Amino acid sequence: MSFNLTTSTQTESLLDAFLEDTSSLDPFEKKWVVTSGKGMRVWMKQAIAERTGISANLCFLSPEQGVWSFANLPSFENLISDRNPFSKERLAWKIRRVLPRIHQENPEVFQVLTPFIADEDPLKKIQLCWEIATVFDEYLHYRPELLEKWEKGQGETNCQDEIWQALLWRGISSMMPCPSLYNLIQQANFAQKAPPKLFLFYLSPLSPIHFQAFAAYASQKTLHAYLLQPTDQYWQQVLSKKELLTKRSETTSEEDMYLELGPPLLGTLGKSWQKMIFQFENIDAYDPVFSSKRNEKQDLDALGTLQKVLLEMPEQSDLEKVKYQYGDSSIQMHSCHGPLREIQILYDFLLDQFNQDPDLRPNEVLVLCPNLHKYSALIDAVFDNPEGKEKRIPFGLCDRQWRSESRVIDTFYHLLEFAESRATARDFFTLISRPAIRDKFELEAEDLEIISWWIEKNQIAWGFDLQHKKSLSLPAFEENTWQHGIDRLLLGFFAFVVGRAKIRKDDFFSILQNSGPKALPIVCLLSFLTGLIIAFIGVIQLQKFAADIYVADLVGLATTRELGAVMAGVIMAGRTGAAFAAQLGSMRVNEEIDALITFDISPMQFLVLPRVLALMIMMPLLCVRDDNPGDRCDNCSNTPRKLA
Repeated sequence: MSFNLTTSTQTESLLDAFLEDTSSLDPFEKKWVVTSGKGMRVWMKQAIAERTGISANLCFLSPEQGVWSFANLPSFENLISDRNPFSKERLAWKIRRVLPRIHQENPEVFQVLTPFIADEDPLKKIQLCWEIATVFDEYLHYRPELLEKWEKGQGETNCQDEIWQALLWRGISSMMPCPSLYNLIQQANFAQKAPPKLFLFYLSPLSPIHFQAFAAYASQKTLHAYLLQPTDQYWQQVLSKKELLTKRSETTSEEDMYLELGPPLLGTLGKSWQKMIFQFENIDAYDPVFSSKRNEKQDLDALGTLQKVLLEMPEQSDLEKVKYQYGDSSIQMHSCHGPLREIQILYDFLLDQFNQDPDLRPNEVLVLCPNLHKYSALIDAVFDNPEGKEKRIPFGLCDRQWRSESRVIDTFYHLLEFAESRATARDFFTLISRPAIRDKFELEAEDLEIISWWIEKNQIAWGFDLQHKKSLSLPAFEENTWQHGIDRLLLGFFAFVVGRAKIRKDDFFSILQNSGPKALPIVCLLSFLTGLIIAFIGVIQLQKFAADIYVADLVGLATTRELGAVMAGVIMAGRTGAAFAAQLGSMRVNEEIDALITFDISPMQFLVLPRVLALMIMMPLLCVRDDNPGDRCDNCSNTPRKLA
């Protein structure tokens, strides 16, 4: 039942204090550590393993997992374990279930929400529930007393928003499997089954309700907290420049201004940390230990000077302007025209740092980046594809979203987004170009080019069909939709089947005759000669093993299974295919195809379709006929056939 707080200006000092506090514990005992983000967890494991030789039995929790693991929930509710039953996602689905019923019972109270609830679009209803869940989630963290009053039917005012929110919250709370965290903290058995020791390491600012939960834990167990501070001085009341100007406009007394003096940068960037330290001061056992290692260097660069000012917090009269020294690169600012250029400059800068300091290692470099999912693909492109292997910098990305962790998950999200979007041709082509879909359907680069050509020629622009355009409240016309494009794509073939294609039967039968009967002599001759060559070559080799009787089987199987179809295909490509190309090419030169387009006759139906259908009909027949001459050519080799 104690609370121990260690603060420092250096993360390494906090880690030393953590190792000192855990050195007396059983090495086989689990150490429960509450910290924020995967990056800090990975760093702790690596740093502990480097200093002690091993890192084991470290169980990391997020602040939310930590506080909910303290709750002594009934046995049937243990399924949620350390997961928050009041999370924003669960609240949104509870609201989706309760809101229509409560709105129907109290339509005048929920008048402000009526336009959204009456909308038939289910997506808008989900978005409404998500926004309401966001508000309730903030209430749970920062105004839990208000929700407690609403549950008891108290605290309502004449404000219209609070009236419908109170009704809705009572409906939601009745469906919850357990009380809220604010009520659980008030129970005497809170945190009784929690581990005897808990370590809070390098936390981001906690919400008031989470802090109350850890304070309740500290009243029964042992809690060690390790917090990073920018200075070892008293800085809780340092104001930013804006707050300082506001303060001066309200008072002229220098006594009231004394405690607020300090670097304005602390007041600007450390506002959330100030609030957190104020929370710790409200604990009775608050007795912080400050661990610091000061930099005693005299010649400091720009970054070192800034750190010294923040650490020592000198008076305004003692501050001196620092002149820029040539070659000082401790603080750099780069103005880039885009995210890609930012990553390229970072890569070049790191190469320069590794070149200047041979002892510097990649695991000693930390790059902080907001919106990491925006840069993750660019980082992979720049750092994973250097000019040479010796210039590759090993790296790892932490705290990424699910979409950045897995290509399959990202593709799945893109598929869902495509179904809810306008379904443009560009979005579709981007979707099928993703590696997960290409690997699943075995799509090569040539296949993508064919699909792109199909989309372009069928004039597909956006929209699944007419109804999809209507659902988006956009002009409803069937042209340029996917349904219309697919219909046009299949129209050529099916129009021929039902006799509505724009082709002439005389031309079709003429092409059929040229592709089949007129090609039969050359196909049979080439098949016969190929079989004859195989028979003579085979008999010479097989006679050495007294197996010349199997020449007939060799020629028959080779011709029937492989060579018959191959030779027929080669002849059709060289003879008939070249003839088709010459005919269509001459028609293009003579502008005959342009004339067909002018008369609204599709060249695909009038010229291409009959030739494709003729080949589809004649190729199997030629292959079957091609097998017979090749199979019988072994008679010329005077080789006896194998008796059955």
